Amino acid sequence: MDNKTALMNEKIVSIYENIYNNELDWKRSLDDKFSSRLTLLVAITTASFVIFTTVFFPDSDNLECIQYNKQILCKILSLLSVTLLLCLCCSFYKCFFRAKKNYKVMPTVDIRMFHFYIHKNNLCGTKDEQDLYNYLNDSYQFCAYTNANINSKRESALIIFDNIASISFVLLIVTYVLMVRFGYSISWIF
Repeated sequence: MDNKTALMNEKIVSIYENIYNNELDWKRSLDDKFSSRLTLLVAITTASFVIFTTVFFPDSDNLECIQYNKQILCKILSLLSVTLLLCLCCSFYKCFFRAKKNYKVMPTVDIRMFHFYIHKNNLCGTKDEQDLYNYLNDSYQFCAYTNANINSKRESALIIFDNIASISFVLLIVTYVLMVRFGYSISWIF
C-alpha cells in the first residue's frame, strides 16, 4: 500500500469518525432534555388528573347548580386532555426510552487489538493495515448512520412531545377557566 492510499484511508476514516462523534453529541443533547420534559409531563399529568376528577366526580352540592350542557362541554374537554396526555406519554417514551436502546457503539477493543497486532508484527503499509482501515471505515460508517437515524427519530418524537405539551397546556387552562365560570370547584384538593 503506497503512502497516498494510506493518507486517503486515514482521511476517510477521520471523516466518518467525526460524523460518529457528532451523532454521539446529538444523543447527549437529546438525553439532557429528559429532566425538563419529565417535569412538564408530571405537571400536565397532575393538572389533567385534577380536572378530570373534578369534572367527573364533583361534589353533589356543586353539581346541582351547573347546567347539563356545561357539564358535557367540560367532560369533553377533560376527555380530550386525557387523550392528549396519552399521546404525550407515548412520544415521551419513544424519545427517551424506546429508540435509545438501539444505538451502535464502535468496537474499540477489536480495533485496538487489530492495531496492536499490526504494529507489533511490523505490518504497516501492508494489506493487513488496509484491512484495518476498511474495518474502521465500515464500522464508523455503520455506527454513524445508524445513530443518525435513531437521533432523527428521537428528535421527531421530541418535537411531537413539545407540540402536544403546548396544546395540552392551553387546553387545560381553557378547561379550568370554563370550569370556574360554570361553577366547578377544586377546593377538594386543598
